[in-house]
Amino acid sequence: MSAVAEVRHLDVATDVRAEQSVLGILLRNSELIDEVNKLRAEHFFLPQHRLVYEAIERIEFAKRRADPIAVYDDLRSHGVANKIDGREFLFKLLQSAGSDRSLETHAAIVRERALIRSIRLAAGRAHEIATNSPGKSAAEVLESVHNEFATLSDNYSVREPKPVYEIFKGYVEKLERIHDGKEDCTGIPTGLDELDAALNGGFKNGKLYVIGARPSMGKTALALRCVGHQSTSGYSVGMWSLEMPAEELMQRLMAMWGNMDTAALDRGRLTQDDWAGLVSVASLVEQAKLHIDDDSGLTLADLTHHARSLKRKKGLDILYVDYLQLMNGDGESRNAIVGTISRGLKRLAKSLNIPGTTDVPLPEGFC
Repeated sequence: MSAVAEVRHLDVATDVRAEQSVLGILLRNSELIDEVNKLRAEHFFLPQHRLVYEAIERIEFAKRRADPIAVYDDLRSHGVANKIDGREFLFKLLQSAGSDRSLETHAAIVRERALIRSIRLAAGRAHEIATNSPGKSAAEVLESVHNEFATLSDNYSVREPKPVYEIFKGYVEKLERIHDGKEDCTGIPTGLDELDAALNGGFKNGKLYVIGARPSMGKTALALRCVGHQSTSGYSVGMWSLEMPAEELMQRLMAMWGNMDTAALDRGRLTQDDWAGLVSVASLVEQAKLHIDDDSGLTLADLTHHARSLKRKKGLDILYVDYLQLMNGDGESRNAIVGTISRGLKRLAKSLNIPGTTDVPLPEGFC
């Protein structure tokens, strides 16, 4: 028996009487449905209750009163009236109604029970993923399991649209904090004045920045210029390189920090000035908050796991991926894979509240 099937055979968390009370109150006064706007048809345990709630929503949306007769007529017009026990079922619900004042309380119970059921089912799916994922790495399995519960959290989010005045008030308060020097809005500087000006102060948290250029036009060099400046300016930087080994990246950083010749470093033939430059490089390396991962088989799941771990253990202010199109993933085409990974990187940057940066090659002739 599958894990999901086993979960379904458990004593399922539900409160049928609370469901009956909510539906009975709405059948008596359907205008009260606005008071339970967090409630959804799928939150009801019994299929008949879901159908009734959907009918009440449709009728109220049409600005009509959803009494038992109107609801039964709606169900019949949608071809599902035979799935409840006639009109008598609706009138029994009406008799089960609590007071109007209890509507929100009973609706909250229905929603709470639905969340518990969903948690149980998600746990069952997580168990199936963990036991039936041949060929997947532990990081990929962990990401799939995390997604099960992340989706659950999104579905039961209690956030509601905010009135524009609240948004305006919050933004004005933010401006006041910036004006008083209590909050910084400039973002993370790149170290390049013109680029910082174009970005209104640097890379902003929660955003994904893409460096696009034709092959061999200096995408990695630009990224390293930013990495070198940020990691030695107090920012914690994580760099995941799928193209270059860590030693080659270190070589290029050394050339930049010590004003040294890359070719000389590559040959290992340093001048007296180069050896002197190593002293200043060593000083910068000691203060640099930079972690480099050169795993060429990196997947989005691996990156997500490593980035979260790095932020938790060492801190992470910005992440770089060099470069996007080399990352492994699932999909019918390379474009589909890249699209999925791009969206994943954007979600990761948003969830960690840091900027994300990657680079992609543009085709010849692109302008």
